[in-house]
Amino acid sequence: MSLLILVLLAVIAYLLSRIRFLLTAYGDDLADLRKEVAALRQAKPKPAPVQEPLPTPVKKGISADEIIKATDRININTISKTGLQRIPSIGATAAQRVIDARPYTDLTQLDAVKGLTKAQRDSLKSLLTV
Repeated sequence: MSLLILVLLAVIAYLLSRIRFLLTAYGDDLADLRKEVAALRQAKPKPAPVQEPLPTPVKKGISADEIIKATDRININTISKTGLQRIPSIGATAAQRVIDARPYTDLTQLDAVKGLTKAQRDSLKSLLTV
């Protein structure tokens, strides 16, 4: 038992000597490190970065005037069904009928599309081109 105590004391003495060596070898570095930590604790926090505002969401119902202002006329042979449905008074059925009657060589051919009212044809003619 006393041998075990002597071994433990020897290990403790060795560890203490290593700690003393490290403190004397790196003592100046530790003092500098403590100064840096103290300076960081006293430093004012940086302001949060300013975020850019989110883009304005697109309105679901766009009037014919807004479409004309936003773009030139759209080709009736290339516009998608969704694009046609965004035109006022044009629903899914009317848009599909317009697509089924492609290709168009003249906008007057819209008069032959079954189920389109005069108001729908006028909306299409004012916004589309061939």
